[in-house]
Parts: sequence; structure tokens; C-alpha cells
Amino acid sequence: MANARDVYNVDANKAGLADPQNRQFDLSFPYLSQSHVSVTVNGTATTAFTFATSTRIQLNTGPTAGDVVVIKRATSPNTRLVDYQTGSVLSDEILDRDSLQAFYLAQEANDLTDVVLAKNASNLYDAGNERITNVADPTAAQDVATKNYIENTWLSTSDKQNLNILSTTENVTNMSTLGATGVVADIATVAGVASTMAASAQNATDAAASASAAATSASAAATALDDFDDKYLGVFTFAATPTVDNDGDALETGALFYDSTNAVMKVWDGSSWIAATAPASTSFIEYRFVATAGQTSFTGADANGSTLGFIVNNCSVSLNGVKLSIGTDFTTPSGTVVTLTQAASLNDILVVEAFKSFAVSDAFLKSAGGTINGSLAVDGTITTGSALVKNVGKETIWVPASAMSPSVSSGCAPLATTELYSSRPNILTLDFDNSTAEYAEFSVAFPKSWNKDDVTFQLYWSANSTSSDGVAFMMAALALNDASDINLIGYGTQGFLTDTHSASATKVNITSESSALSIGTSNNPAPSDSAIVYFKMQRQTYSSNDTLASDVRVHGIKLFFTTNAGDDA
Repeated sequence: MANARDVYNVDANKAGLADPQNRQFDLSFPYLSQSHVSVTVNGTATTAFTFATSTRIQLNTGPTAGDVVVIKRATSPNTRLVDYQTGSVLSDEILDRDSLQAFYLAQEANDLTDVVLAKNASNLYDAGNERITNVADPTAAQDVATKNYIENTWLSTSDKQNLNILSTTENVTNMSTLGATGVVADIATVAGVASTMAASAQNATDAAASASAAATSASAAATALDDFDDKYLGVFTFAATPTVDNDGDALETGALFYDSTNAVMKVWDGSSWIAATAPASTSFIEYRFVATAGQTSFTGADANGSTLGFIVNNCSVSLNGVKLSIGTDFTTPSGTVVTLTQAASLNDILVVEAFKSFAVSDAFLKSAGGTINGSLAVDGTITTGSALVKNVGKETIWVPASAMSPSVSSGCAPLATTELYSSRPNILTLDFDNSTAEYAEFSVAFPKSWNKDDVTFQLYWSANSTSSDGVAFMMAALALNDASDINLIGYGTQGFLTDTHSASATKVNITSESSALSIGTSNNPAPSDSAIVYFKMQRQTYSSNDTLASDVRVHGIKLFFTTNAGDDA
């Protein structure tokens, strides 16, 4: 029994604890100071405990089943608790304290001796039911190995997994069954058919190889079919001419399709579809035969090794330079035979001139003109005679401030002329106040080629200010057709834009393009070709984007619109 050590092996019921609910353990040994008492849980020292009484400690955290709680005393071995002084009075308390320190140290040393491995009569070392800790990793085959070393060093992850699998109850039972005498004999019998099993395995391997080869062949066939499918696209009408291959990928040069509208095969040359016919230089073939005595039928290879072939009746035949008449002097039973009505003489020269059938590519002669059924893209310009053909699309109209006028109601300032510096350009502007919403108006009669859709605008302006604050403008429009009632027509959807001043009184500001403003609404009919469109512009001083504390000088407006015709004819 230990003199200064109490060991508690905690079971599931915490049997033997002084108070299971309060995590208390009794001390069976005396001590000189509570600081000499220490507690370990599973070999790890802990200070998380208190003294419930002088002979009972309480852990802050309760132990769990399987934990080992060790309470031991370690009297201070390096510091004397009593120091005798010359002439001092020695009480029994002092003498007891000094002797008890030595006595307790002896007990604790004896406790350590008790846990040192001792060899018994069977040459086995007994640790006396104590744990041995802090063992170094082994370096030789006969060294003691720790559990941690075996689990984390000697065994691999897969070894651990396999051992866990083998250690299940079911597997242990199965291994016992395998060890039975009858089973061992059966295993030996099975071993005898190993050669047969090996042959079967080879057959299975060969079958797998054959299956793999078949799969490779199938893959090659599928690849070849896909390649063919990408080359020949099928039958299409002219209106549905292919733009991609059958897989939806880009067309390959050399791809083919049959144009059922024009009854011609077409080939993709990398940029366009052309008729798949031979060029003119190869549309005519000449065959030359040297006759034998009395020969009437000419076929096969000629004197130059070319095999006779032509479209029936689509050829010209001459004998010794004299042109023969088809049907009278010769016939063509097939496209590979010419038969003379009268036999040739020895060494007569028969010449057959064959013409291949061909179709002109999908094109028209510039001298004859024609109709293009699809879209036409031109890189460069198109002219008619000496005149350049006008492109349709986005166009602009410039409306200077001098072409605008202040609105009668809430109008901006009248047209002003300013010369910022001597001999510099005069600027004609309409000035808009910085605190009151003011308007200006102008009108435009668009060209007949106008697409009659939405219009946008761009503002050119300046300000006598060095601020970099912003401005906001709005514009709306309405169209008046022939016989339109001016009083009944309303403005369409407004277009808006904002801009920031360049922080200079002498610099012009050019805005980005505005949002679209519509001209036709429910009470504002769509404009006709001859309509006049009225525009009304406003500085939105009430907008949070208009922060410039000075008048805005409007120099002019650029209108953007689109056309759908090259002229106004």
C-alpha cells in the first residue's frame, strides 16, 4: 500500500468516490501543507481542484468512466521547512515539523520505489498495477514500444483499417471457422484447381481484350461517321443554306450539301458556298485511239492511257481529222463506248472530244444584273456610276442655339452673343437659370428615309463658373402630320442626360448621348414621312443631379436618328 498516494479507477457508477455528485475524493495520508498535494487525471496534472475538507479534495470537472485519478503528496525536498538557530527555543511543534518533513520524504521515496519495475521469479517485470509514462520511442528490435508508437509509426493507415475490420466479432468467428480441420482440407482441394482457375482467368483477360478492341473499333467507326456527317450536310433548300455543320460547329472547308432549289451540289470554300463543278479547263477531255485493221468499237484506255468516259451523246468524234456525224457515222451505246458505222483501217487515228456536264456557280453576271435573295456584306464602298451609295443607319442633325427660341411660358433667356476674348469666336447661346426650370424649343423636318423610331440627343454647353458641379437636362418631342390639330397633340416619352462642368469658365462641355425619347404615343400619332417634329428642352434645376450654382450656356444640340433607305426618293 502506498504511503502518500491514493489511486481511484473511476467506473461507470463512480464507485468508491466520496461524493459522486460533487466530484470529491478522500485523502488517506497526512501532509504538512496543502500545496504539497497534487492531482493527476489519466497521468495529466491538474490544478482544477479545491479542498472540500482537510482530508477530501473536489475536482472542478467530474471524471468519466475509465478515468484514473491519482492524488499524491510531494513534500518539498529542496527546501527545509525548519531552520534551527543558536540559542532558540525548540518546541515540540518545531521538532515534529522537522522530523515529519524527513519522514514524509522517506515515505514518498518508498512510494516511488514501489512503482519501479521488479523482476519476479518467472523473469517477468511487474509494474505493480502502476502506469509507466514518458517512455522514449524504440530504436532496436528488443526495445519496449509504446502504444502510440505502434499505432502511429509502425502501422500504416490502411493497416489500422484492416485490423479494425478483422477485429469485428463476425470476422473473428469466420477465422475460427476457417481454422477447422475440414475447412483446411477443403482449402487444399481448392488449391488443386488453381491451374484451371488460372486458365479461366486468362480466358477472361482475352475476352476483355477483345471487348476493348471492339470498343476501339466502334469508337473509330463513330469518329469516321461523325467526320462524314461534318463533311456531307445533306439536302437543303437555297433559303435554308447551312451556316454550321450538323453538330452545330463551324463549317469545314470542303463541306458539301445539295441545293434542292437550284438542283446543284455546293461546296464550302472557307468563306462561301460555291457550285461543286469542275472549272472550265477540265470540262473538256480529248481521247486519242490508234485503230487496228477493221476496228469498229473503241473503249477502255486510249493511246495516252486515259480511260474513255463521257456523257452519252455529249461528245465529238473525228477519224483522221475528219469530223464524224453522230447517229450516221458513229453511235454511243454507253458513256464508255464509241462504235463506228464503217470499220477503221490499220493505224487510223480516232479522236473523241468529251464534254463534262457542269453548272455555273450561284452567281450572276455583272453585265446582266440579278437579284440577291440574302444579305450582302461589303467591305469598302459601293458606287453607282460616279456617285457613292449612302449607307443606312445612324445619322445626326446639328441644331445650333441660334435655331432655338425660348418658350413663351417659362422660357430661358433670349439668344446671347458672347466674345470671351478679343478676336476669338463669338458664341451664340441660350442661357438657362440655375434656380428656375426654364425651356427652349426648336423644330426639325426629318428626311423621308428617317426610320421614324426613337431619337436621342447630345448637349454642347458651357458656364461662367470654376465649379465642377453637375447639370441635368430633359427633352421631349411631338410630331405634327398633315392636318394634325396642334392643340390635341401631346409630347412623347422624355429623354434625359446629366453632365459635370469642366471647372473652367472658358471651356465647352459635351455630354454623352441621352436616353431615348419617343415621338409617337397614344395621343401623339406616329410621324409620317412629311411630319414636322417639335422639340422642347428643359434644364431640370429641381433634379438632385443639377448642383451647378450658375447659369448654363447652351451652344447647341446634336440629334441622333436612324435611316432605313439610301435616299428620299
